[in-house]
Amino acid sequence: MSTLPPVVLVFAGHDPTGGAGIIADTQAINSLGGYAATIVTALTNQDSHEVKGFAATDSESLIKQADTLVEELLIAAIKLGMLGSSDNARAIMQWRASHLASVPLIVDPVLASDQGQSLSDDGLIKVYRDNIIPQTTLLTPNVPELYQLSGIKNEAEAARALLQSGCSYILVSGSHRDSEHVDNMLYGGDGLLETITVERLPGHYHGSGCTLASACAAAWVHGLEPVHAVAEAIDYTWQSLQHAYALAQGSHLPNRLYWTHEDEE
Repeated sequence: MSTLPPVVLVFAGHDPTGGAGIIADTQAINSLGGYAATIVTALTNQDSHEVKGFAATDSESLIKQADTLVEELLIAAIKLGMLGSSDNARAIMQWRASHLASVPLIVDPVLASDQGQSLSDDGLIKVYRDNIIPQTTLLTPNVPELYQLSGIKNEAEAARALLQSGCSYILVSGSHRDSEHVDNMLYGGDGLLETITVERLPGHYHGSGCTLASACAAAWVHGLEPVHAVAEAIDYTWQSLQHAYALAQGSHLPNRLYWTHEDEE
């Protein structure tokens, strides 16, 4: 008798390259034994080099989709990626408070593209600070996002401030640090809980943050303790990048289904 996979409800943008966004979320969650139910918050025009533009989905449409899904699916967790607008962010959090306030909330705070293009409006940071972060179970920023969300340019102090605002755990990705290895720092309670170090891979990768956050969500809904869930997600993400495809001249695109052909290597 088969066991039904836990469902992760994903709100994120669509990346037509498949490197990031809702496709990345779906592949990561399904690969780690979850099931992704998805709601597209924005359509983007992008390639492996840059985001050329985006259009946010109407917030009323998002909520109608969420209402429909929650009527028949048992949601084990919510994962947020690119939200597209502050209106979308507020609407999603109001909906969660009414319908799924008790389920874990995994948040990848997508504020800008890898090249620095803004992916929302000016009001989103305030919504993060006032509405999203205080209700977040696990926040997965890189270092620049951590500084932007907290307004503090010291990693430990920034993480502590966000934890004190109500966030339960923060996984700070080390990909943006200038270091030989990638040190991923998990914060919780009063400070640093664990440092998980992986080899820094050569090249540039598109969608690593989406992959990591969704892998964390999938590991979380299987009941793993936070340190173990994060460690599994980091290993999966690293493997996806190690097996990435050089399909275009820009950033490499993660191979999140690498495990389907491991026996061929």
